[in-house]
Amino acid sequence: MSWPLVALLNAVIAAAYLVIFWLILRGLWKTGQVSSNVLGLATALIFFTCGVHHGSHALHLVAPSLGLDQARGLAMRQAFGWQMATWDAVGATVALFYLSLRRSYGRLLHSPQMFEDSERPLYQERLERERASLAEAQAITHLGSWDIDLLTGDQAWSQEMYRILGFEIVSGVRADLLDIVVAEDRVMLDCALEAARSAGAEVGLIFRIRRRSDGELRYLHMRGRLMRDEHGRPERIAGTTQDVTDAHLAELARREAEARFRITVDHAPIGVALVDLAEGSRGRLLSANQALCDLLGHNAEALREMVLGSLMHPDDATALRRDIDLLAIDRLARTEAQVRCLHADGHLVWVSLAGGAVAGDTSPLYAVFHLMDIGERKRFEGQLQHLADHDALTGLFNRRRFEEELTRSLAHAARYAERGAVLMLDLDGFKYVNDTMGHSYGDELVTRIARLLNDALRETDVLARIGGDEFAVVLKQVDEAEAVSVADKLLGVLRERAIALSDDRYARVTGSIGLTTFDGERDLTGEELIVEADIAMYEAKEAGRDRGSVYRRDRG
Repeated sequence: MSWPLVALLNAVIAAAYLVIFWLILRGLWKTGQVSSNVLGLATALIFFTCGVHHGSHALHLVAPSLGLDQARGLAMRQAFGWQMATWDAVGATVALFYLSLRRSYGRLLHSPQMFEDSERPLYQERLERERASLAEAQAITHLGSWDIDLLTGDQAWSQEMYRILGFEIVSGVRADLLDIVVAEDRVMLDCALEAARSAGAEVGLIFRIRRRSDGELRYLHMRGRLMRDEHGRPERIAGTTQDVTDAHLAELARREAEARFRITVDHAPIGVALVDLAEGSRGRLLSANQALCDLLGHNAEALREMVLGSLMHPDDATALRRDIDLLAIDRLARTEAQVRCLHADGHLVWVSLAGGAVAGDTSPLYAVFHLMDIGERKRFEGQLQHLADHDALTGLFNRRRFEEELTRSLAHAARYAERGAVLMLDLDGFKYVNDTMGHSYGDELVTRIARLLNDALRETDVLARIGGDEFAVVLKQVDEAEAVSVADKLLGVLRERAIALSDDRYARVTGSIGLTTFDGERDLTGEELIVEADIAMYEAKEAGRDRGSVYRRDRG
């Protein structure tokens, strides 16, 4: 008969499991986890179920001895043999072992972590990390999030939203964005939210607020959209708000600077052009102001179809194109030049050109060129240069320019082994004209003689007035005999036509000429040749005037 043993073992198992059930349930109750710790409650119920199951076995086995449920109890006694008794013995041992750990259960059950879902802390930790990361990202980007409940009107804000608006996070105190929106922008914000609420339009606008904490004016960029419930009914509007004050003020400053630049360029008294530096369209005019249009005779639309180099004289365009290429690759900071531009009607316009590149992130964006009309300056400079090089009375070269031309003639002769001569001519009797007829007649006579001498010489010869009644000549590519022939010709012209007339006076002048020669072999300076010709001229005067004399270097 094994049933008494089986009944005893099942009773032991049932008692142990029910005690364990009670310990777990009591621990969950004391730690407040009955409703939240589903896994712990399920474990307690498993022990309870097992305890009831084994307890029912024990009761059914002893029931016939008590005169209860004879049929079922006897059937179970016959069914439970020694094999079942062995398994129940193992089960009783395990149950008693579990029961022996009741102190450990007690310690664990007094902790809120008892039977808590093992994945839940991980999810909670991950959620907290994500929330922290989101808050950090919002703080970095000055981007707050918000939510408006359309049923209650409640507004939910992120921490960054509170910071942007300058509100303190106070539990139970309701904060309203409209309270701090600048009055002029409230209607705009209300309309945007109403459009989202009624028509589902997306919210997207920039408005101003007076920050609650310090009253500072800030610019906010709000974006949001309508959220619907599972039935498609409008439920809430959610979105983000970013503090864009710095960017907005920078954009306003950029626009203001651009407007100032445009006004300055458009009304500048000199020509201004923006020139493309991109590959393939390099040198093309992007824009031109009115002053440049007036300077070149083209309208602005026509100029935008042109390349800057095409508006230049061909001799100046090559250097300009090279400089534009250097500006495009950031190898040149600035270019300056005086160039000749082609006017629309064909004439040349002298301009002072200056240009520089406007830097971009990786390469220059475009170049700005200033073009100033310097035609008057060029003419004035030409006049000054003419006055510096020419005799004011006769228009001939003066002594300084004559010496420069003589130096160049000597260098050319030395290089190409050519010959030449220098003549010094002094008028005979000119002082008498000045003294008896007056300086005005003397000036008139000098002017007429200058024309006579100039007409008698070749275009390649150089004629200059180097003193009151002194003239100098450089004859190029002549030998001594040819030079003497030219000197005789000049003396003849003076004899025939160098006459001064007044109402009651008459005077004739002649000339004395000194001559010296040069070639590419002798290393003589211009000053030395002038001295030699001067010596020969004074020899001619001493010999009776109205004649020429040749300087001989081999004289003792």
